Amino acid sequence: MSSSRLLKAFTLGFALTLSSNAFAASAQQLLTEDLQPAIKTLPRETRLYHYFGINLNGNQLKNTSLKKANNRYDMVNNRIKQMAASFWDLKNNTTYLANAGLGVYFAVDPFASSPAAAADTGANFGSTMIEVTFNAGTRYLDLIDSVALRPETLQAIISETGMQQADVAKLFQAKKKGFWRDTLQYMAEAQNTAFRKIVHNIFNQQGIAMTEYGWQAGTSMFCNTATNGGKIHHSALVYVGGAQTATAIKSVTMVYWNDATGVEFDAQETEALARNKKLVSVLQPLRPLEKQYQTAYNSKDKVLMKSTYSEIKNTINNTYVDQNELLDLRSKTFDCIK
Repeated sequence: MSSSRLLKAFTLGFALTLSSNAFAASAQQLLTEDLQPAIKTLPRETRLYHYFGINLNGNQLKNTSLKKANNRYDMVNNRIKQMAASFWDLKNNTTYLANAGLGVYFAVDPFASSPAAAADTGANFGSTMIEVTFNAGTRYLDLIDSVALRPETLQAIISETGMQQADVAKLFQAKKKGFWRDTLQYMAEAQNTAFRKIVHNIFNQQGIAMTEYGWQAGTSMFCNTATNGGKIHHSALVYVGGAQTATAIKSVTMVYWNDATGVEFDAQETEALARNKKLVSVLQPLRPLEKQYQTAYNSKDKVLMKSTYSEIKNTINNTYVDQNELLDLRSKTFDCIK
C-alpha cells in the first residue's frame, strides 16, 4: 500500500474514532437509564413522619415562642428546608448518617421511630414529630434493593470522575452491588464531588424529591387486609427537595407528644395529634402479632396464621369502629399504597 493510501486509511480511522467518541453516552446519561426502573411516583397524597428532640425544662418549652402556632409552623418548615438543602451542599461532607445520606429522614408511619418503638427498633430520635403530607405525583427513587449498574455505566463514571478503586468499592460494592443507600451516603465524601454532581443533575432533571430504603416499619399488618398476605414492609424515606421543593409538600404539622404547659394547638395540630396517637396505639400491639404471623407464614402453619390474622383484624377493627376512618388512614399510609 502506498504511503498516500496509508495516510488516508489512518485519517479515516482517526475520524471514525472521533465520531464514535462524540456519540458515546455520558456517565450521567447511562446512570439515568440504569436508575429509570427504580424511579417511582406517589399515586395519591401520602403522610410521612419525622421525629426530633425539643428542648424542655420539665414539661416547659425552653423556647417559649413555640407556644404560638405560627412560630411552630415556621420552625418545622425551616427545619425541613434546611435539612433537605444539605443534600445539595457540596461543602457538606457528612457521612456518619445511616439514613441514606443527607436530607430529611422520614418514617413511613408514626410508630417506627417513636419513643414507644425504641425498645424494639433500637432507635429513638426524640419525642416531637412532624407529620408531612406529600402530594400525589411526588417522585422518589426506590433503593430497597440495589439498582444494578451496567459495566459501561460504571466505566463511564470512573473515566469521567477519576474515581479511585477504593471509592468504587465503597460506593457501589459495600454489602450490595450497585447503586443503593450507601451510594448516597458516601458520595458526600469530598473526593466524590464529581460523582455527586452527576447524581444531583439526575435528581433535578428527573424530579426526584425522595429516596426510599429499607428500615423498620410498623404498618405491615395494618396495611395487610388479605388472609393470604405475609409480606412485611420495611421502609423509610429521605426527602431532598430539589426541583420538586415547591410541588412535593402539601402540608407540614408539628405533633408534640408530651404535655406542654401553656401550649394551645390549632385545629390542624389537634386533629393530627389525635389521629397519630390513635394510630400508634394500634400499631404497637400489632408488632408482636406481626412477628407471630410471619413465623407461622414461614413455617406454613396455616392454623396459627388464621388465628393470628383474626386477632390482628379484631385489634384494628376494635380501634377503628368507623371503617371510613380506617380506609382514610390506609389510603394515606406509604406502605399501604405500595
